Amino acid sequence: MRRQSLAKGLPQRRRDPGGWLMVLGGMLAVIAAGGCSQEPASTHGDVVGDSLNGVSAFVQMLRDQGHPVTARPEISPAAFRDRDVAIVFVDGDGPVEDAAAARLESFLEEPGPQSLFLIGRDGDWGVGYWRFVADAVDLPEAKRQRARDKGRDAARDLAAWYGDVEATTAIVPFAEARLVVRGAERGEAEVDVSIHPEDSTGSPVVLHGAWPWRRGVEPGDADEVAWEIDGEAFLVRSILDDEGDTVVVIGSDMPLLNAGLVDPGNRRIAEAFVGLIPAGAGVVVFGSSQMATGEEDDGVEGGLWRLISVPPHPWIVAQLVLCLALFCWSRASIFGRPRAPSAAALRDFGHHVDAVGRLLARSNNPAASDVLLAEWQRVGKPGFGPGVHEPMVTGKDELQPEARKR
Repeated sequence: MRRQSLAKGLPQRRRDPGGWLMVLGGMLAVIAAGGCSQEPASTHGDVVGDSLNGVSAFVQMLRDQGHPVTARPEISPAAFRDRDVAIVFVDGDGPVEDAAAARLESFLEEPGPQSLFLIGRDGDWGVGYWRFVADAVDLPEAKRQRARDKGRDAARDLAAWYGDVEATTAIVPFAEARLVVRGAERGEAEVDVSIHPEDSTGSPVVLHGAWPWRRGVEPGDADEVAWEIDGEAFLVRSILDDEGDTVVVIGSDMPLLNAGLVDPGNRRIAEAFVGLIPAGAGVVVFGSSQMATGEEDDGVEGGLWRLISVPPHPWIVAQLVLCLALFCWSRASIFGRPRAPSAAALRDFGHHVDAVGRLLARSNNPAASDVLLAEWQRVGKPGFGPGVHEPMVTGKDELQPEARKR
């Protein structure tokens, strides 16, 4: 497998401590100013939408680097088609389920060098979001208290989730690396990620991130520790066979999630992570390590359903459907018994004379009406001019006396 070096071209400047809070505040200021009227989603692993813990921004980052990307909410066999790299956000509190692990192993056994990236779950950005909202200036006390309650609920749910997580978790049976819980989260959010050069010479490149780091990686005997935080393994890599099949395990997904990418340092870490993928390689991203119950052909890249499910496309599509329905309704046939027009009214010439008279009256121009009437009398009534015999009519078609007088 071809790898890209991360040691070159990475600046060494350190951000000011606490600056990430200001950046995060800029992203959330509009929502906070609105008084929590629009609560953001916080579902983990959403591949579309703006969930705080979603991965849509990371997927777009891959596309910006020229990778063809398929994004699926769960592992589906059809999504591996024509893909060389699989990225799985491991959202469970234990090993990947057997069916999903078997499918990932089958992917690595396909011809050619394949790469599998396993990313451990490590927290919830909703906790920090609600803390930020609760500390917002000029927020009504009722909404401030509601934000505090939401923050406590999110922190309690996260603590309960960590309570079910084993201290050391084997992810898949064909990889020795394990996810480990480091214990209580750090007192500060600043972390320094040391990226070792691939040629094992020179000093590591240090990138400064910002998230409450709690989960790392325990490498296997043959694994290479590529990234470290405070001397602890954070990203490890192992080569499985002579073809170059590679498994990469990273302890925390926090810097890769939508809210995490607000921080400039986290974005640089995410860019370094993307740099581990061979240039131009096709990538499939799974927002969950669960196995899909069936095939979903609409989830592939460019799928219509994925396109219209991204806001504000649903509103646009709804308006287009409404316009189409109104157009079809305007062109639809009118059902029911038709009304038969009166034949007598059409044959009675007097009705036509009355209609012309009403039109002349509405013109409010007596002079013009007199001119038209005089011209009609000069030429002669139709059918009754000089040398023209009066038509013979009898029975029902006979003209009424009143019409003849007109």
